[in-house]
Amino acid sequence: MLAIGRPDEALACFERAIEINGRSEKGWSNKGVALKNLGKTEEAIACYDRALKINPRYANAWINKGVALKTLGRPEEALTCYDRALTLNQKDENGWTNKGNILYTLKRTSEAIECYERALALNPKLDRTWMNKGIALNDLGKHDEALNSYGKAIEFNPRLDQAWFLRGLTLMNVFHRYQEAIPYLQEAERLGSKEASQMLAMYQNAIAKS
Repeated sequence: MLAIGRPDEALACFERAIEINGRSEKGWSNKGVALKNLGKTEEAIACYDRALKINPRYANAWINKGVALKTLGRPEEALTCYDRALTLNQKDENGWTNKGNILYTLKRTSEAIECYERALALNPKLDRTWMNKGIALNDLGKHDEALNSYGKAIEFNPRLDQAWFLRGLTLMNVFHRYQEAIPYLQEAERLGSKEASQMLAMYQNAIAKS
């Protein structure tokens, strides 16, 4: 039910499960996810804490708590949670991606890229991880590598509009390869990117005035 966007019904189910077995760390963690999806982030964290009190080695609860703390604007605490989770499970691709995202937020960009690479070594098909790696590489001035990362993101998820937009934006603004950039921006626009629409309008206005 979480997966199909019905967190209110999911919450009711997890509450019933906890009534049956209040010592289930998974039940408490799942209740936390449902609460988080309902915007009740503080309550979600309390559930993750209950799960971790039952089983401090439950890596998923550490990850979920980290996600909630990031939402509350507490990235240092979130990073601590991801570190705890990865200590327990070094093969958690989502843990490495989430840690990379937090490090990027903290402007520790090179470390973020290392985490994305750890995640992609575990699962090369993580489209958003490829995209986030591209953003970080672009920040470091590694624009060719960033283009490659955006391309990988598109390869594994052709409907990821932000990856189309970022590749087109980089081609246009960094490399000045305008004709090559346009199809990427057009595809991003078709997929719903307002940023791509704005960029195309600006380009067309510039052409009209030239």
